[in-house]
Amino acid sequence: MTKNKIGKYRTWVVDFDGTLVNSSFKYSSAVKNSIKLLLEKDCDFCIATGRPYFGLIRQTCKELKLTSPQIISGGSGIIDPNSEKLLWKKLISARTVQKLLELFERKSYSFSVASDKHVFSPEAKFFREYGPEIEFKDTRDLDMQNVFKIVVNDTTGDNILKVGDKLSHEYPELHIVRSGINRIVLDITSKKGTKHSAVLELAKILKVSQSKIVGVGDGYNDYPLLTACGFKIAMDNAPSQLKKIADLIVPPVTEDGLVNALTKTINA
Repeated sequence: MTKNKIGKYRTWVVDFDGTLVNSSFKYSSAVKNSIKLLLEKDCDFCIATGRPYFGLIRQTCKELKLTSPQIISGGSGIIDPNSEKLLWKKLISARTVQKLLELFERKSYSFSVASDKHVFSPEAKFFREYGPEIEFKDTRDLDMQNVFKIVVNDTTGDNILKVGDKLSHEYPELHIVRSGINRIVLDITSKKGTKHSAVLELAKILKVSQSKIVGVGDGYNDYPLLTACGFKIAMDNAPSQLKKIADLIVPPVTEDGLVNALTKTINA
């Protein structure tokens, strides 16, 4: 179906935690109504999240009736929420996965690994940050050739940011970025599987120019997202690095900043 050319922009790519939803994984009725209006104009609303699809993202797509492709697992995958089939993926090499897991286990780091449908952790430890409806499995059952993302949750006394810097130096094939809601964690994906590269692929899938894509985010891990979009929006609580490249700064999620972002761009 040909999209109605409503305003200057056709596609909105929006971070999940801290942008679409609050710390309780909730969005307001005002946000829901704004997204409904956008969809009625035959525009695309795409989530770009560090989370795997199965769980909160799947639930949100159903609730908001999102049918456009969604960016998942830190940008290492794009999924069609209608068929729930992957349209694109960039995995971490099995050899690198094995090295990292051996290192983390040796140093007693707390970590989790996202595959296509499950999350793996030592002894299937549950991490509440993932939210409901996520099935955890033991890393001993992990297929190392099917790893989208690794999250380092705790580095047992080592400075987690320094650990990230060291890993980035030792593994140039990886993209390692600071993330987290209530604490700092490290998100690890393939260097070819970032929110930036996923937006470029999304543009091809949707046959839309990057200049017609709006990106909205609030965290360090949204910098790659915004750099790939024609119009960049940062929440007011975003780090200075993100706000510096933003074309527009809107209130935080607690003040329905996304409504502001959609309102100011939908008919721009």
